[in-house]
Amino acid sequence: MRIKAIEHVQLAMPPGKEAEARTFYEGVLGIPEVPKPPNLAKRGGCWFVRDALKIHLGVENEFRAARKAHSTSGRGSFCPQNADQGRRL
Repeated sequence: MRIKAIEHVQLAMPPGKEAEARTFYEGVLGIPEVPKPPNLAKRGGCWFVRDALKIHLGVENEFRAARKAHSTSGRGSFCPQNADQGRRL
């Protein structure tokens, strides 16, 4: 089986951190938030979409950040802690 594309990426977030997610994904990365369907919105979290890029953040009540998680834009790794400095690792 050959994968042609990834429809979206689902990431976990702690409860009540939607405002922080919006600040980062919309404010820093420039990915607009889109409304979640009503039946999913009641669970919390948020979705961000720009063209083919789709990131879904879902709430996990017992959230624990992954120790080795990272992302890349294809131009080098991106470190969210240094986003305000535009720093690449």
